[in-house]
Amino acid sequence: MLFEDNSFFYESYFKCECAGFLKKQLYYRRRHDDSVTQTFDMRKYDIIKAANDILNVFIQNNQFNNYKFDVINHTFSMLVEWFTRLPLYLRHEFYKLIKSNFYGFNDLRTEFEEYLNDKYS
Repeated sequence: MLFEDNSFFYESYFKCECAGFLKKQLYYRRRHDDSVTQTFDMRKYDIIKAANDILNVFIQNNQFNNYKFDVINHTFSMLVEWFTRLPLYLRHEFYKLIKSNFYGFNDLRTEFEEYLNDKYS
C-alpha cells in the first residue's frame, strides 16, 4: 500500500510517553521520476485507506473529539490534493471510491459536514 506511513506519526505520538525535538535534519527525501510524489496512476487511490487509517488512529486512541477540526480537515485535504494531481482519466473512479470508502462520506459524515473548513464547501 502506498502512503502506509501516514498514520505512523500519529500512532507513535499517542503511544509515546515522552517526546523531544532535535534541531538537526535527519531525514532527506529523494525525489526521482518513479517516486510516489512524481507518478500518477491508480496506486494513488491508496490515499483513501491512508486517510481512513489516520482517522482510525484518532478514534482508537480516544482523541478524535480533541482534534476533530484538524484531523477532519487534514484527511480531507489529503484527498483533495491527490484528486487535483491525478490525470483526468483517473478522477472519476477516484471520486467514486472516496464516496463509497472514505469515512467522511459515510461513518463520519455528520462530523465532516459540521467541521470541514469553509474552503472545501
